[in-house]
Amino acid sequence: MPRIFEELFSLLGNEDKWGEMRCTYLEIYKEVVVDLLNPEVGSLHIREGVNGVYVENITEEIVKSTEELMELLKKGKANRHVKATAMNRESSRSHSVLTLLLKNNIERNAGNPESAQFNIIDLAGSERQKYTRTVGERLKEAADINKSLLA
Repeated sequence: MPRIFEELFSLLGNEDKWGEMRCTYLEIYKEVVVDLLNPEVGSLHIREGVNGVYVENITEEIVKSTEELMELLKKGKANRHVKATAMNRESSRSHSVLTLLLKNNIERNAGNPESAQFNIIDLAGSERQKYTRTVGERLKEAADINKSLLA
């Protein structure tokens, strides 16, 4: 992903030209939405408002460089649910969504600034249980992961 972020910042040019970039990073684990940049907050709620669907009270960080964005990604990744299985030493047990929201300084369309949103999604592994040799809590997690992929 560093190359994607470098290319994005390169295309945008300097901050005076494009405005600001905000970042959020969330995880969906056992049907619960968690803020990976501030997991102490607990369960978050998905809402629908006049501007569309959003996650209530999620942490938004302003990022100005690839390095800052990679640090946030690293911080959030450290808070993800991962466990070992027979197939993977670190198997993600949750889905995650990294959202980058770009707001342009130039106002167009009746005084509203232009914006763009990028969602980078990592789906939890949908591994076959007979190969992972999972039991107990791990087996239940795997069933939930597979179920959530079908929803």
